[in-house]
Amino acid sequence: GGWTTPDSWDGLKRRLLHAVMTEDSFVFAMGGHSSSAGHGNHFQQSYTLQVQWILEAVFARMGVRHQSRNFGDGGLGTTHNGIGAGSIYGPDVDVIMWDSGMTEGEERA
Repeated sequence: GGWTTPDSWDGLKRRLLHAVMTEDSFVFAMGGHSSSAGHGNHFQQSYTLQVQWILEAVFARMGVRHQSRNFGDGGLGTTHNGIGAGSIYGPDVDVIMWDSGMTEGEERA
């Protein structure tokens, strides 16, 4: 899911609509370098918990249970996490956001 292609955008819209119509859950997962977990800052100020704080009330008004999951960890790159994404982040994740700023060897990451 996400906003990378027209197809993935359509998939995200379908997942949001499904969650609202069935009063199901909507799960956001943040992965990447440990800085995405909020290291070096107050944990409540991490990107993941800010997403939870903002979206939880919006989804609750529509009968949707929202959950944000923080999986920031150092030492592994995008390829390692991509291969095991289903096992690491869970099979019910609707959106995965990835911070590759410090996990890749390239300057363009």
